[in-house]
Amino acid sequence: MDPASQLVERNTAFAEGFSQGDRTAAPELSTVVVTCLDPRVDPAHTLGLGVGEAAVIRTVGGRVSDRVLDDLALYAHFIGPAADDLMVLVMHHTDCGAAKLADPATRQAARASGVSSERLEEISSADPSDSVRADVARISEARRLPSGVKVGGYVYDVTNGTVREVVPAGST
Repeated sequence: MDPASQLVERNTAFAEGFSQGDRTAAPELSTVVVTCLDPRVDPAHTLGLGVGEAAVIRTVGGRVSDRVLDDLALYAHFIGPAADDLMVLVMHHTDCGAAKLADPATRQAARASGVSSERLEEISSADPSDSVRADVARISEARRLPSGVKVGGYVYDVTNGTVREVVPAGST
């Protein structure tokens, strides 16, 4: 069976017991997680999230780009007053491909993907703690987000499943 068919079949089983259709777009935990699209880093599993508890934005390296800031601003607008208490958690991880881009030769080879040198430079980071701090600062300084939005930063270790705090949540 092909992967798409497998996933649709799994959804059928999920939908049979589904009872959360009354949830709103505002997350129950007033949280948005910004993380990497690496399949080893799934916030639903690593953070024990249930349906409707948190919104998740996934991007290469979990990096906060202008597009991510746009998404956060629009999301805050859509959820209205609930955005006043919103917490954004930036969660990068160990053994990330973005770390490999810190090497100039690897970054040059990655240009074959069609991604600009500037974007590859922006994504690259040799140390996930450093990139978390930079992305937390970027969110904290974003003028287009509601003033009540708080942010924190973490690193997920793909070898042992633990999450380590880098920037305390709400400290900005």
